[in-house]
Amino acid sequence: MKKYKQHIADINGRPLDLYTMHNDHGMQVSFLNCGGALCSLHVPDKNGMATDVISGYSDLTRYTENPPFFGALVGRVANRIANAEFNIDGKHCRTDKNYEGRHTLHGGGQNFSNYFWQVSETDNGFVLYGLFTPAYDGMPGILSGTVSYTLESNALNIVYRFTTDEVTIVNITSHPYFNLNGEGNGNILSHRLMLNADFYLSSGASLINDGAILSVQGTPFDFTVAHKIGADIHNPHPMMVNAGGGYDLCYALKDCDAPAAILTGDKSGIEMTVFTNQPGIQLYTSNSLHNEPAKTAGRVYGKYDFVCLETQHFPGSEVYSHFPSARLNPGEVYNRCYISLLAGLLLIIAFSGYENFVSKMGIKNHEDRPAWMGKVGFSDLKLKLIGAIVAISAIELLKAFVEIGDGGIEQDILMWKIIVHITFAVSGVLFAVTDLIVAKSKSDGAH
Repeated sequence: MKKYKQHIADINGRPLDLYTMHNDHGMQVSFLNCGGALCSLHVPDKNGMATDVISGYSDLTRYTENPPFFGALVGRVANRIANAEFNIDGKHCRTDKNYEGRHTLHGGGQNFSNYFWQVSETDNGFVLYGLFTPAYDGMPGILSGTVSYTLESNALNIVYRFTTDEVTIVNITSHPYFNLNGEGNGNILSHRLMLNADFYLSSGASLINDGAILSVQGTPFDFTVAHKIGADIHNPHPMMVNAGGGYDLCYALKDCDAPAAILTGDKSGIEMTVFTNQPGIQLYTSNSLHNEPAKTAGRVYGKYDFVCLETQHFPGSEVYSHFPSARLNPGEVYNRCYISLLAGLLLIIAFSGYENFVSKMGIKNHEDRPAWMGKVGFSDLKLKLIGAIVAISAIELLKAFVEIGDGGIEQDILMWKIIVHITFAVSGVLFAVTDLIVAKSKSDGAH
């Protein structure tokens, strides 16, 4: 993996720096120390062409303002706080009224997205350090901790770890705007989306949650089966009208061990699989985006050009006791993750992540394979593919055991790393054995 840093400008005496990392799988990520904002994310499409799949500004100094929160870290409380106030342990807390003049959005005017983080390099990425006082964001307690950006195969891992000296509420997310056909390449209405959620959180005017958790069945919010985002986007449901004609709502995820979301670009063939240990995910179809300067000079972004999948706690957790709690006590560690696995349809890489794993081979049966792969027999190409699979798995397993000795990996992450790479290696061997059996069977049938 290659990593480097570039100084962009000095903003009010503070350096604005760009950090970039890229790996051998053709994935490249760049972010700024201001807001930890992801400003480019290149992945190979189905033809192997590098494609930038997130929004951003051509002028990187614009990220110091960044009204749409392009790619930014959002906290300490993402989403909306009704009437900019809440109570915790009998203490009445008031927050910044930066939304419609009476509510709080994404932590208020001073939040994670305009904070200048300290950044240091690690073996497989970067760690951002932050400290947030009540004087900075108006929230109770001094919140301190880290956000890590790492690359593993074709996966971007984002892990948040924070502690507090006083009871507070914490709900952190990352806010990249995705267009898997490539930013500037049309809208996302034909993207296919699956959400692992049977229920959504109901909201009223101003998109403030009302505490109800409702079934998606029979509503335009049902993405339990993958379909085009634009299929029902003009539905007159009041929540969609309130959102500006589109989606802007939180879903209650079903299972932490399954993908939270799968998004596929209709033109590029790029598929993104999202994993998280958060209870919810906010779907936002950039309904309010209008004439926002783009990466290419002279171009602007507009409505439906992007989709956001923001993993987070339920908005309103500070009010509704039946919601999963966003409370953080002294001595506890806020430990949450957001993982995006991106790959072209021609290559789906096995991946292990925090409390989650998935193994996908994407191997078709013999009759469906392209002619160049051969109908029968054990070709050199197949042998190389299987050898590469087993070799990569062996290397990753060796690295995992080295990390055990160094004490540099959490046990739950290690467990899934070992499981997924063993699965990957065994799958490769089974693939080879199956090929030989089928080849022999067809050969015997020809006599």
